[in-house]
Amino acid sequence: MSSFWFKPKKYGYGASPVTREGWIATIAYGVLVFAVTLLCGVGSAPQGNGASLSVWIIWGVLMAVLTGGFIWVSRVKTDGDWRWRWGDET
Repeated sequence: MSSFWFKPKKYGYGASPVTREGWIATIAYGVLVFAVTLLCGVGSAPQGNGASLSVWIIWGVLMAVLTGGFIWVSRVKTDGDWRWRWGDET
């Protein structure tokens, strides 16, 4: 089994999941983002009673930690470097 979960994208910047572990990490990140958003209640505003500023700050910090962690794992587990690509390199 390969130790790399992602491969560099052919066009653009970043990486795409190529193994089961990469897909699980990507789906887990999406589920965690959705769950934190629901738990903080930032996506709903019944009768104009939106989330308070402190809830938005907590949500922002949690999103930054989740996203930073996912980017770090993706970069560590990518087979190659992250850089801008224009397609086939000849």
